[in-house]
Amino acid sequence: MAKAILIFIVLLQICFSLREYINYSRKMTKASKIKSSLVIKVKDYFLAPIIAIAYGAYCFNSESPFWLLFNVSSKIILVGMIFFIAHLVLKAVSHGFIGDNWSRLTTIYQGHVLIREGPYRLVRHPIYLSYLLGALSVLFLSGSIVLFVLSLLYFILNAMRANDEEKYLLLKFGSEYEKYTQETGKFFPKLKF
Repeated sequence: MAKAILIFIVLLQICFSLREYINYSRKMTKASKIKSSLVIKVKDYFLAPIIAIAYGAYCFNSESPFWLLFNVSSKIILVGMIFFIAHLVLKAVSHGFIGDNWSRLTTIYQGHVLIREGPYRLVRHPIYLSYLLGALSVLFLSGSIVLFVLSLLYFILNAMRANDEEKYLLLKFGSEYEKYTQETGKFFPKLKF
């Protein structure tokens, strides 16, 4: 069962990636070509293919002791599914709210606006938080530390990208963005007492 769920996750992620690439291609026809940062190149051209190959290898050979950290019970699969559903919902809703402001590259486009609705009311980078939820879902669905570490590394590279994005947003929106950073957490909601 867990293997089928992971195959479904991989296929769903491929669909999301294709959608993002198509949106990016359309946007790049409207804007000048911008060079990718090293973080984006490592994430997109090195880590993403390794993750895809690792997921595929796991699906065809999940019984190998190389993959397993712990045996996956039905209760653990349920926890993994909760994290996976949270990942999907948060990613889809976040993309819905950010709309045309989303870019595969770290840049500001003409007409770029600061989004503060939906999940952006609580955190500044909910899409990247969804990657962390996805990494946790992989851990609980597969029991594989290898897949978890690869997925966690993907989140970490996006967290590094978030730092670059914040510099651009601070330059573009100034004190408005500074106030926004004081009101919201980067990846997790700020606790207010």
